[in-house]
Amino acid sequence: MVLIMGSEAISLSDRDLERRVKGFLTRQHFASLRMIEVDSQQGVITISGRVNTFHERQLCIHCCQRVAGVLGFKDQIEVGREHRRGLSALTLRPSVRPALAG
Repeated sequence: MVLIMGSEAISLSDRDLERRVKGFLTRQHFASLRMIEVDSQQGVITISGRVNTFHERQLCIHCCQRVAGVLGFKDQIEVGREHRRGLSALTLRPSVRPALAG
């Protein structure tokens, strides 16, 4: 892909574009945005993963739109905290086990 900025042409590979988008997301002040997966094919970014709130999802989309070279994107972001099931008793401190059992 060739990106034209002013009179200058910049060639961006999908890998370069992925790095730019991921770098932009990691500079945001939301930890969940740092965990977003970014994939690029012919300038179209696919973002996937989980964020805590709708606001974080919108911020992620906005960030992707602001990166030069992104021709489009597919949003596969899920909103909401992931609920862990089947938490092993071995991961709990002994003082916590009676409170959960009762």
